[in-house]
Amino acid sequence: MTIGDPNAALKASMDPALHARIVSRRPLFLTAGADPHEDRLGFVRAASGLCWYREYLAIVQDDAAFLALCAFNERGPVEPLDVRSVALPRGPGGRRRFEKELGNKLDKYDFESCFAVEGPAGARLFAFGSGPMAQRRHVAVLEDELAAARLVRADALYENLRVACAIPNEVLNIEGAFVCDADACFLQRGNAAHSSAVLRVRLDELVRWLDNDAKGPAPLVRGILRHDLGCVDGVTFGFTDGFALADGRMVFLAAAEDTDNPIDDGAVLGMRLGVVRGGAARMCDLRDEHGRSATIKAEGIAVDRREPGRLWLVTDADNATEPAELIEVAWRGFDELADGA
Repeated sequence: MTIGDPNAALKASMDPALHARIVSRRPLFLTAGADPHEDRLGFVRAASGLCWYREYLAIVQDDAAFLALCAFNERGPVEPLDVRSVALPRGPGGRRRFEKELGNKLDKYDFESCFAVEGPAGARLFAFGSGPMAQRRHVAVLEDELAAARLVRADALYENLRVACAIPNEVLNIEGAFVCDADACFLQRGNAAHSSAVLRVRLDELVRWLDNDAKGPAPLVRGILRHDLGCVDGVTFGFTDGFALADGRMVFLAAAEDTDNPIDDGAVLGMRLGVVRGGAARMCDLRDEHGRSATIKAEGIAVDRREPGRLWLVTDADNATEPAELIEVAWRGFDELADGA
């Protein structure tokens, strides 16, 4: 993958052979409940990304400085849900909650994506801010579920991503991240004026740089592929997360959210699920339990470890009083997509 024409984009097409439908929803209440001293509500708030981390499905939250770890076993999520919370460093004013009602929404780290990397001592988790402003250019690093997470200010990384996308600071919006082969892949969420894009950075270089507290030159973007994901009622679909399959294909989640900037929320008019391999990108609408086009705001995706026909999503309700949901999705038809299909 190489950096190409800024105006060129791989056009994804709707494929009637693909199907993705919600089969269950679980509200994400924390097992330990609320803790006012920690500035923590009793539920996962504004879930924005997820990945497999040890025996958990790890969830980042864009409006709260916490990670959530949802326990899984061989059958799926532990029932009743066992969801523990890991506190991140506090933000301005000592807060870990960032809401319009508190007058501090712009103070949030805005963690939107995460991935885990295996190491000699086990998996480590990396969570990434969205990047359009200084406060949102942090990376959280969790060594294990019992350790305190640390924050790394990663301005130079985000500047490299912005330059590769050829966009202004205020348009940068990294909504997804995953590991594919030797690369860390970052998903820029597009809008009507700028395409969504997948940007690749050498994973080993990125990890070394973050372990060195982001000192020295940041790893360069070594590849970018822009995507045209279509629109509904004039609203453009943009990436909200992605996941790499073992064969190198990328599974993506995209939302048509009626907003023209990374700061303000808007109504979600539709969700799409797709897969990319080589020069082919196919997708379908995410359907709810009744077969209608889903209008939930799903911002995280992971393929089940044991059942390849099952996906897990998490949602952001854009409401400080509502818990995020863990969404189970049955999908089929995606395995038939081959290069050039």
